[in-house]
Amino acid sequence: MNRIDKALDLASNNYNCAQSVFAAYSDLFDIPESVAQQISAGFGAGVGKTENICGAVSGAIMILGLKNYKQFGSLDEKEKLYEITHKYVERFKEIHTSDNCEVLVDLKEKGNFECSRYIQSACEILEEEFLSED
Repeated sequence: MNRIDKALDLASNNYNCAQSVFAAYSDLFDIPESVAQQISAGFGAGVGKTENICGAVSGAIMILGLKNYKQFGSLDEKEKLYEITHKYVERFKEIHTSDNCEVLVDLKEKGNFECSRYIQSACEILEEEFLSED
């Protein structure tokens, strides 16, 4: 099973969008899946049901932090991570018009589809544009 399928499978088993994305990639950073699910549990439904930033995007951003922030305390590296994160969020918004859970849920309901669309897209962007870079 590839990581996108794993994320979709997790979502179909009652894990939130953030847990699904973060846990599907956590092994790349030696983080056990159960720990990844604990870390990301509060980010569902737009961060604790506040309907702010999409959980799938939050999960991906956590992965971007693990990949790109290694020199703790380095302002330059932190700024680089902010740029990468901004680029990721903008790419997601190009595809879905928003990164806001409330807006996306409204679009979902009008289009009669599941949040799995956002989870899949969040993972595809990660894999195609951000994880392959080394």
